[in-house]
Amino acid sequence: MSAQPADSADLKLYGNAATAALLWHFRLHPRPISSRSEGMPNPAEGEIPFGAMVSYRATSLPDGTPMEVADRFWSANLYKAEAAALLAITPREVERRLLSASSGSASRPTELSSHARGTLARAAEALGVPDRNAWFQEVKNRVESLLSVPQVWSGIEAVVAAVRERGALSDHDVEDLLDRKGVPRAPWPDWMPGKEPASDFYFD
Repeated sequence: MSAQPADSADLKLYGNAATAALLWHFRLHPRPISSRSEGMPNPAEGEIPFGAMVSYRATSLPDGTPMEVADRFWSANLYKAEAAALLAITPREVERRLLSASSGSASRPTELSSHARGTLARAAEALGVPDRNAWFQEVKNRVESLLSVPQVWSGIEAVVAAVRERGALSDHDVEDLLDRKGVPRAPWPDWMPGKEPASDFYFD
């Protein structure tokens, strides 16, 4: 791990880079990233509206929609609900990881934002989670596990370094960096046709 970030701006930048890495991992489009906080739209900061990713209310598909297409739609919906839950806590888990490395285990990250808590609640609702406390711990463990993958963390640090150097990265710049660093993609879901996606396949 490189030199530890010391202030809130650096922690936020690491959180945004980690959000981009997880979006890439789940085959969702990474967002642009900027070091200029005043120029950052909410989606670039990981404030990804849940409704933009997931239909968690009753949705009617057009009459005549083939059953396999409907099944894929709802499977993709649940896939994105699960990803949204992980994305909601990723910045805080990155902060926890960095504070622990720089200040010891006594350091505590900030509390989850109301936006993140709302995303978790809606994801749990969409997924039909019976025990939200146990599920939240599973989500947290999955994020920690992903951040511990060397290629994921090196991709995050590469994005952070590039943003510090250039001031901003487009979504394509972010994708290129994560691809070159070998950040792994999620396994191809068994509910999707074929065995492997096209290299530029995304769920959103």
